[in-house]
Amino acid sequence: MHPVIDYLTNVLPQRSGFQHNPVQVLYAQALLDGVKAQGQVHFVEGDAGIGKSLAYQLVLADWVAKGKRMGGKQAARRAVISTHSRALQRQLLQPDNLAIVHDYLTRAELPALSFQLRMGRENYLSPNAWPCSWGPSAWKRRNRIVTCPPTCSNWCTGH
Repeated sequence: MHPVIDYLTNVLPQRSGFQHNPVQVLYAQALLDGVKAQGQVHFVEGDAGIGKSLAYQLVLADWVAKGKRMGGKQAARRAVISTHSRALQRQLLQPDNLAIVHDYLTRAELPALSFQLRMGRENYLSPNAWPCSWGPSAWKRRNRIVTCPPTCSNWCTGH
């Protein structure tokens, strides 16, 4: 069992206000499967109230911290969590959530991480335009077909 799944299943429910949530565990497993598939972009979504924020915070913290521990190129791992509202952005950095992530990293004997919040239009990550920012050659190398919106046509020549 992956340490994140074990934490969500066995450790987190022991904290006050938490209970085992099978949907959250399945969501975390889908995220773990996604980070294993290197060189691919993954978009994961789920219903409100299933524990998505904490699930992807733990999975991504695990992945980044393990890269940091490995060193070399892996130490440069970064994760981006993009939300559609400011309230959800703030939720990610709530002290309770960060304390849980810190507890997980400590229990897993992984290095501490820093978190940053970027707000404002210049930091908006559009799911339509973002793939185009990589340029067509990046998508051809990954054997992906991307239909770019007209707003990013400068990146999408050759599609």
